[in-house]
Amino acid sequence: MLTKRFRHIFVSVFLLTTFVCSAAAQSGIDHLKLGDAAFEAKNYDLAIAEYTKGLKADPNNATAYYNRGLANYNKRNYDAAITDLSRSIEINPNDADAYYQRGRSYYLRIEALRAFDNMSAMLDAAISDYTKAIQIKTDYADPYSGRAQAHLVKGNFDQAIIDYSKAIEIDPKFPSDYNNRGLAYNEKQNFDAAIADYTKAIQIDPNFTDAYNNRGRAYYNKGSYDKAIGDYTYVIRVKETRSSAYLDRANAYCKIGKTALAKADYDRAIQLQPMFATIIPRLCK
Repeated sequence: MLTKRFRHIFVSVFLLTTFVCSAAAQSGIDHLKLGDAAFEAKNYDLAIAEYTKGLKADPNNATAYYNRGLANYNKRNYDAAITDLSRSIEINPNDADAYYQRGRSYYLRIEALRAFDNMSAMLDAAISDYTKAIQIKTDYADPYSGRAQAHLVKGNFDQAIIDYSKAIEIDPKFPSDYNNRGLAYNEKQNFDAAIADYTKAIQIDPNFTDAYNNRGRAYYNKGSYDKAIGDYTYVIRVKETRSSAYLDRANAYCKIGKTALAKADYDRAIQLQPMFATIIPRLCK
């Protein structure tokens, strides 16, 4: 959710009703205030409608395009968000937030459309926007993190590590940055560094099950099967239907010769995800 960067002239949610019931002929600023109030109330459809009315009266209002872009983003209308944020940037080309948000929209548009044929171009566009945001505001952690994520998807693991490290240096409190840097280290088979990052993520957020699962895989890759089993067991305890955790734990049990426990986990994994029966070979019977 991106509301922390939303820009508005403060209007309470209570005033939303007052504005809606007022005279039909409202000025452009009134519509923009209505859009702000609707956004604050998470009524993104109404926010978009009111920003659109306000922009008819003030077509060069960069903030209105920016806020309508965020409303479209929150509705997962990434193409519309990109269009609005691009217009905001056209009017105000030194807005680091707008470049960052457009970069996020490019990145998430790939996931929404599963446009793998155009993935590289979209990732490059996202990286370009994150880079521009960094050039404008060098102490802005979010675009470093966003750019790192795009590099991670592209397989540029060294650059991903550099960018996640910079994001952490600027703002060290986000567990996802440690977790994702751990993924990059893991891809480079630097399992000790990966484990250290996953552990830090868990220290910040003890309920971060993905970090436990990822640390389990790093322990497994390192040959520390008992520690891997401990992490997978935690994940299963918290998320009983996570089929991949049963599969991973089964493989770890196989490695230490506990075939009966491995079989039970394989069976449970297949029960939860039947496709595992045909595509995943068992390490032990």
